[in-house]
Amino acid sequence: MTRHRRWLLLAATGFLAAGLLAPSAAAQEPDAPTTPEPVAVQGTTGTASRTDIAQDRTASGATCADYSLPVTLKPGRTERYQIFGRLCSKSGFTDRPVQLLLHGGTYNHTYWDWPYQPENYNYVKYATEAGYVTFDIDRLGYGYSDRPLVDADIDFESNAWVAHQVIQYLRAGGLGASFDQVALVGHSLGSGTAFTEAGRYQDVDALVISGGIHNVNYVELFGQAGFYPASLDPKFAGQVGPLHTYLTTVPGARCRTFYYAPDVDPKVCDVDEQYKDTFTGGEAAGLPVVFTRPTPSDQVTAPVLLALGQHDKFTCFKPTILNPDCAAPGSNAYDEAKYYPRAKSYDLYIQPRSGHNNNLHLGAKDWFTKANSWIDQQLKHAP
Repeated sequence: MTRHRRWLLLAATGFLAAGLLAPSAAAQEPDAPTTPEPVAVQGTTGTASRTDIAQDRTASGATCADYSLPVTLKPGRTERYQIFGRLCSKSGFTDRPVQLLLHGGTYNHTYWDWPYQPENYNYVKYATEAGYVTFDIDRLGYGYSDRPLVDADIDFESNAWVAHQVIQYLRAGGLGASFDQVALVGHSLGSGTAFTEAGRYQDVDALVISGGIHNVNYVELFGQAGFYPASLDPKFAGQVGPLHTYLTTVPGARCRTFYYAPDVDPKVCDVDEQYKDTFTGGEAAGLPVVFTRPTPSDQVTAPVLLALGQHDKFTCFKPTILNPDCAAPGSNAYDEAKYYPRAKSYDLYIQPRSGHNNNLHLGAKDWFTKANSWIDQQLKHAP
């Protein structure tokens, strides 16, 4: 597969020059844990391998290694694509749970491993300090992962199938370490993938959903967000052709699109513009279906945590569509439990003064604390 990586290479180069990215795993402290070597195991799609395709380095301060995992797009398909993933830990890669992290649309793995002020905005840093291993992937069609020629084929069902294959690698030891407990953590469009995967395959021990809800506020999502064809964006020139259906945000729109302005550092918005990605036509077309239908979320049996920003205009539409407050009495946020009737447990967390991007507002660490302490309780994990 031909890979178009120029945009991410340029962005990473700029941050390296600015000294904003943390050193590579090779520069870790002498007592840092050793990253595992991938091995061939039964029950997986193929054999994973280490990769040096990424030019950015983790900002988390953890010990990390990058891997490439062969996957198929759908059950029964034979053509294989490569998924990029970064495995990180601060305290070892064995005898501990792993969190599989799924980013949202127009983002990539950097959403969870944020390069700017990682002490405030880097989820991988917080989770690894809490004793977890994280596996932070670029979903198919994003970042360093392959972009199938027909991006309309990348929908929520194929995304869920790919995530299921990744979980098989983690559980079977395909990355050189096997994990008995897997927490699936998804954001935005990645949350649609997460609850679809957890419902279809019932192979995770905990499910964390952020910025994802049934009955989405479509007025804001498509009327106010400022999405347009990625083929028109200078950032993706030569990468996305006119026959593709990839979308992205118009230049300069991300701060008003994904954030609650009174509670965001403007520099975060600047960084966000530099790292923006695309999202697929298949996801755009499937969004009205996946985020309204009761199945497969009604088949989820794992415990569920839903986290919403109080002012997430994509998810809530009360008290008014144009001025939503997820914490307000009667908010549709409180209706979400009915979509998980078989879940072992269900909890709702409303992040104060946050917009759609839970990780990137000034109160992000409160959300990080909630997510990881909740996972601790569900997995009976002691850091």
